[in-house]
Amino acid sequence: MTLTPGNNPFSIFPGLDGRPLNNGHVYIGIAGQDPETNPQPIFWDDQGNVPAPNPMTTQVGYIWNAGTPARFWVQNNSYSIRVLDSLGRQVFYEKNVTFELPAGIVTASSLTSDPDALAAITAKLVYSPSGSGAPYTPVQDALKNAVINGLYPPASGGTDNRGVEISFDTAKASLRYGGSDLTPQDDARNFWRGLTSKNAWGDPANVGLYSVSFNRNGCSYGPYSTTFGHDCIVYSTAGIAGGAGSCVGDPDDILSGDKGYCSVAIGKNVQAAGAKSAAFCEESQTTGRAAFAAGYFALALNDSDDGIGAVALGREVTALGAHTGALGAWLSASGGAYLIGAGINPGTRMTKSTAGVGLGVNVSAPTLDVAGGSGTLTDFGYVVVRGGRQDYVLDGGTLPASQATQAISNPGSGGYGDYHIRPRVAGALANGWIVDAGRTSGVVSLYPATDNAMNLGGPTNRPAQLFAATASINTSDANDKWGDRDLSAEELAVARRIQIKAYKSRDAIALKGEEAARWHFGVIAQEVKAAFEAEGLDGFEYGLLCYDEWDEIPEVRDESGALITSHRPAGSRYGIRYPELLCFIAKADRQRMDALEQRLAALEAAA
Repeated sequence: MTLTPGNNPFSIFPGLDGRPLNNGHVYIGIAGQDPETNPQPIFWDDQGNVPAPNPMTTQVGYIWNAGTPARFWVQNNSYSIRVLDSLGRQVFYEKNVTFELPAGIVTASSLTSDPDALAAITAKLVYSPSGSGAPYTPVQDALKNAVINGLYPPASGGTDNRGVEISFDTAKASLRYGGSDLTPQDDARNFWRGLTSKNAWGDPANVGLYSVSFNRNGCSYGPYSTTFGHDCIVYSTAGIAGGAGSCVGDPDDILSGDKGYCSVAIGKNVQAAGAKSAAFCEESQTTGRAAFAAGYFALALNDSDDGIGAVALGREVTALGAHTGALGAWLSASGGAYLIGAGINPGTRMTKSTAGVGLGVNVSAPTLDVAGGSGTLTDFGYVVVRGGRQDYVLDGGTLPASQATQAISNPGSGGYGDYHIRPRVAGALANGWIVDAGRTSGVVSLYPATDNAMNLGGPTNRPAQLFAATASINTSDANDKWGDRDLSAEELAVARRIQIKAYKSRDAIALKGEEAARWHFGVIAQEVKAAFEAEGLDGFEYGLLCYDEWDEIPEVRDESGALITSHRPAGSRYGIRYPELLCFIAKADRQRMDALEQRLAALEAAA
């Protein structure tokens, strides 16, 4: 007897997470009834000679039999179906699946052996291409223009020992186009060891659903996978492998749903075994999730964690574990470390195994080592600068007892430590700035080591903006001041001459454009100077007017050519101390107001 083929309602059975269903169970029953309690016989062949178990099992979304995807056959045109996952949860149910031949289809077996009859029917059959108004086309004409599936002799000068294959499998929607070998010719890393048969295109079990393979002998084993180049292999779902001898997935765990899922491996002997990872160039490898490796023997690997985000770029570099990175040559980073630079040679790598960032060249340990904090809002880690015979540390807290270093800080006592920033002047350390830990005041402060002797910024090195929660405090102690007097008539006239202007900064216009630059209000220093001069006074005798000039500053570079100081031409700049200017104008206003009040009082008294 000839049975009816069972139809899978999906290209593959998905699980509840959307991935191809592993270890699922497919029940087939009497149409309209529960297939678990009312099963019907099913078979692996169309003659009913090989019974199939009910339920059948699934792997990577396929109904599975003897290690390969399979289809089943039923005795009736209609049946019910239920699919459960490995936890017994229902992922699909249909109580009535019917298989019917389309109307007008001729099933006489003689047509397959009668070319004239087949030609006559295909000449009459037509199909309508998609699109409004498209003309009907005879199937026979369409077949004449179709690529003929088949295995052909090797290409001219080619060495492919199976031949050239052009095949499109409509059952799996898979495509093979190029040279085919009985076994891989370039498998230096033994990536093909996961296959029972290494005949990539000749063994149907090695052809994944919706898979594509171009060029020569790529094995797109996983569903939705793609290979190009030669002797590349993809075990996982939606993987892409290209180049020569590259692999996506794990040859020792080809049924894993995660290893190599949605990953890319392109180059020579590279492997992307981590989910959603990428490996490029030569001998690179990823096993971490969302990891990235590119270069020569660049490895982005998982440790005891999933290795998420591991990045390895360069020559013989390893990033082991989640949130690690290595960029350069001969580097080994682990434990959340990021390394940039180069070790001494392949046998003496620069290494870092703790969270933080390390920089160095031709060293075994980072020259600049930024150690991570504890993750609290009060621990900022510390910086180790290795050089000469000892290390120097900018420490954000108490150093570990094992840290045999010299700290550029005062550890203090009781958990307090101050920073002393001291420049070297004429070969000796000069007084500089202190970061006070607040041992006595309770407030951490930055202040000069010497009172009233140092500036913050300069005429050609001005801070752009000072942000503060409260106003600045200026010394105004009577013990520090001498004298008081009224303004002269000339000084009062100067105050009247000074004009408050609305203006836009030329720097802001250059940066933002004239329209976007904001309006500001203030005085012009040269106009203030001119106001004093108009009354016969020297404005520089008053603390409110400032003027600075400087000589040309040449460009300075170190022995490697790195810029230390930029060139600045000679120049000059006027400035204003606004608190003093405003107090000068306020005092003039007060004197004029007092004079007016006195005149008013005199007039009222005379009246």
